[in-house]
Amino acid sequence: MKAGFIGLGHMGKAMAKRLISQGVDLIVWNRTPEKAKDLGVEIADSPTTLASKVSVVIINLFDSNAVRSVLEGDNGLLKSDVRGRLLIDTTTNHFNDVAIFMNL
Repeated sequence: MKAGFIGLGHMGKAMAKRLISQGVDLIVWNRTPEKAKDLGVEIADSPTTLASKVSVVIINLFDSNAVRSVLEGDNGLLKSDVRGRLLIDTTTNHFNDVAIFMNL
């Protein structure tokens, strides 16, 4: 399985490392690319590029504002064709924001 991972803070990086150790073919994106260099996997240049290469995208970001930026911002996930892709959000989001995301 080829999967994408967005957000390599403390928790996200630990999750990405675990996926890699279990044999998941991972592509990553982080707003600070240097945080991804030691993982030894492909680093996408944007969320849009990442989404075009995988069938599953996992995001682990700081908060709801970061999620909104990654989804809707320039080169965001929703700028690519995400039909048929699974998006797993492990971010601790605010309830009202999740309700808005679900209605996109």
